[in-house]
Amino acid sequence: MRLRTALIAAGVAVATAAVSTPAGQAAAPDSLEAISAEPFALNDQHDAYADRVRALDEKLPNAKVGDVLADANRTGGQGCSYPGSSEAEGFCWGQGDDSTEGWIPQGLTASWDADPSGKVDGHRALVTSWYEKGGADRGVRVTFVNHDDPKKPKYRHAILVAPTADGGIAPVKTHAGGIAWVGNNLYVADTWGGLRVFDLRHIWKGAADPTHEAFKIDGDKVLAADYRYVIPQVGRYCAPSPTDASKCNGDGGSPSKDVLRTSFIGVDRQSGKLVTGEFHDTDAGKRLVRWPLAADGSLKAEGGKVRAAEAYQVPHARMQGGVSVGDTFYTTSSENGGPGAWHRMRVGEKPATKGLGIQGPEDMTYDPASKRVWTLSEHANKRAVFPIPGAGG
Repeated sequence: MRLRTALIAAGVAVATAAVSTPAGQAAAPDSLEAISAEPFALNDQHDAYADRVRALDEKLPNAKVGDVLADANRTGGQGCSYPGSSEAEGFCWGQGDDSTEGWIPQGLTASWDADPSGKVDGHRALVTSWYEKGGADRGVRVTFVNHDDPKKPKYRHAILVAPTADGGIAPVKTHAGGIAWVGNNLYVADTWGGLRVFDLRHIWKGAADPTHEAFKIDGDKVLAADYRYVIPQVGRYCAPSPTDASKCNGDGGSPSKDVLRTSFIGVDRQSGKLVTGEFHDTDAGKRLVRWPLAADGSLKAEGGKVRAAEAYQVPHARMQGGVSVGDTFYTTSSENGGPGAWHRMRVGEKPATKGLGIQGPEDMTYDPASKRVWTLSEHANKRAVFPIPGAGG
């Protein structure tokens, strides 16, 4: 994951996901190792911007997830030459999305994360996140893939925005290294900034923008870089500032980087938890943390705090994505210039590691119906979304 991406949204500051790393942290273990979850807690601000969003809802045209899926304007395909894309139901991108250097795919979630039925608004769907690399400063887009026909998946991009205090909007500038769709909640990882929260009951129909650059509210129209679907952030989960517990770390200034990273997210429906993990370029021993989910898909909070349920140290470096299924954890890892790998781990056991044959594997999601773990790859001209052979039940 390219961590040089801008870390804070214009108009909305977002904080880090956990307290500082203890000094003298133990060396990386040989196997997945349980560690204390007690240090890890988040402030519950999941609806911090809800009033701003509601005010804009009253004057802007609204849409549902089903509308976005029905209005898909691009088509993916199978049979690409990349490893993974030939797997059953896997696909690669069309219309230049496979080769663009301007947008880099990162996060992956699906309707099976969102709902136990495996469908939302009657459709089987996957959702990916992309951050913009250079260009017009448009931030983050998410792609809704109608996967009812795996041989010919249709998809549409939507843009994420942050509602500002003055009644406007701004692009969401973060790495978006992982996403998770639970109920109506779309969680977006914010590396040093914890979890951003988007509510998919709030999707606005965007107006045409010939400049492809505007982010503004113009009467009853929302202009967001010419995207036809616009999704506003409703809140966040953040950690207290190390210097002032009444504030989120990073509010009013640069966030500390001596913290647990929120590099990716996964959904574990079996345990009823959200999984977050951290990427590090060289160090093994980075951490996976599980957070308790409420019935409505929000994180369980008490007294304004969400406390971690469990935490673990991982025995490999360059962890790019992860998900758990009960007591079994799956992660991906990348290699500089070479193919990545996936790992199956249980506490106290050395990981089973297998090569993926493709560079840049990223976020992960688990489909309970087929018992398969999915991932996606990020590098241009080598991009696929696919179930990993052998990964799952």
